[in-house]
Amino acid sequence: MVNWRNASKDTESLGKRLLHYQIVEKIGEGGMGTVYKAHDSKLQRDVAVKLLSHRTAAESPTERARFEIEARAAAALNHSNIATIHAIEEVEDETFIVMEYIDGRELKDLLATGELDAERVMDIATEIAEGLRAAHDKGIVHRDIKPSNIMVTADGKIKITDFGLAKIGAGMNLTKSGTTVGTVSYMSPEQVRGEPVDRRSDIWSFGVVLYEMLTSQRPFGGDHEQAVLYSILNVEPKPVSTVSMRTSDRIGKVVSKALEKNLDARYQSIADVIADLRSIQKEALDQSQEPKSNLGKKALRRSPNRILERKRCVLGSQFYLLRASRATPIWSSLGLPWPIRSLGHSRTSRVFS
Repeated sequence: MVNWRNASKDTESLGKRLLHYQIVEKIGEGGMGTVYKAHDSKLQRDVAVKLLSHRTAAESPTERARFEIEARAAAALNHSNIATIHAIEEVEDETFIVMEYIDGRELKDLLATGELDAERVMDIATEIAEGLRAAHDKGIVHRDIKPSNIMVTADGKIKITDFGLAKIGAGMNLTKSGTTVGTVSYMSPEQVRGEPVDRRSDIWSFGVVLYEMLTSQRPFGGDHEQAVLYSILNVEPKPVSTVSMRTSDRIGKVVSKALEKNLDARYQSIADVIADLRSIQKEALDQSQEPKSNLGKKALRRSPNRILERKRCVLGSQFYLLRASRATPIWSSLGLPWPIRSLGHSRTSRVFS
């Protein structure tokens, strides 16, 4: 049995086995432990194994409790936009979570490339919101929504990960220690003040992520943690439409409502956010199809079954541009039938524009 006490630093641990999970490679490391890609020899599938570091478990009972909360919270959810928890295992004095292995990259890395267009942003935002709705419907508040906790799979699917700070119903409320500025930037005002939080806190964090996807910058900045906290509590962010010209007024209003500091003025349910996002997507789709509709109308106007808007008549060497509404009386005054088949002149013809 491999000694996992120094697994995050011990490269020799790679290739070893933990129960029936063979460790393949290290894919991430956080405050609570290390995440490895592993192969489940029983079910013949790749999985991710999140191992609680021995030092953390020994020195911080709170961190161990948070680790178990993550497993329980995510295991209670079954949704395509949430990373699946397969099991929580213990062997000797080690604890680890076995979860779905996601072949993809963090939204944080995707944002750094600048590859997201407005349509893709809307798709990603809607999938994040759908995942949050599944959690909220189960009474689970994530409390740490940020780009590094959102994975984008190789085929473009969104997966919410890391429920380590999740609050399950009226259960244990654990305060995160050693928070980085990156995490602070996505905290709601009530989190900053240390007040109880509910699903509206996730909506705020979602709003920050959406703002960042649309503008490539965070709404609340600062050179250090305290400056960011002050901004969250006291500063109104610049409207999205003034930062990004590609953003419509409607999506700007969604972001602004998600980032209301007053809880009662903020969206009360993520379902309301989804409804507004889908309405905006439908409007964009309708607008994209509008030119085709216009072409259809123009074709109808040009149909041979309708009076042509204009006719060009060639009489000898003289050209006359006649409107259809005026053509009949002119030809009648000449004593000729309508339409004209011949004027008895070798150079007379009729051409339609």
